[in-house]
Amino acid sequence: MLAQKVAGHTILANTRYTLTMDVGRRQYATGDFGFQIGLLGGLLDGTGQIFAQLSDATSGVTIAPGSFGTVSLVFETGAGDGFLGKPLHILIGGTGIGAAFDNATLDASPLSVSAVPEPATWAMMIIGFAGVGGAVRVSRRRGLASA
Repeated sequence: MLAQKVAGHTILANTRYTLTMDVGRRQYATGDFGFQIGLLGGLLDGTGQIFAQLSDATSGVTIAPGSFGTVSLVFETGAGDGFLGKPLHILIGGTGIGAAFDNATLDASPLSVSAVPEPATWAMMIIGFAGVGGAVRVSRRRGLASA
């Protein structure tokens, strides 16, 4: 497999990584065809960890001879994954008659984390609700007094 470091990027917590690329199959080649794509965290000295991988057998995409098919690999990191902060590498490889790769894109999108209001926010909400309740009560009293 070939590896390419994603320059200037380390693996982040709570992030969805989506690797998308076109994989091509030769028109007139005979024999087995296969491909693999993956994401590796760490160094390429044997200490790195492949944390996401997709192959022709697991992608669900059938690529006809002489054509390309688009494959996507999606992986979400958590807050405590062991490869956080390490360099990110994209892995590609072909087996048998080989494969061609084109239009590779990698998207790293932060996962939404549900926010918990701070105590000051709770206090402002309670005071606001009390103020609205008080205003409604006063307006009712005025409405009854004028009737």
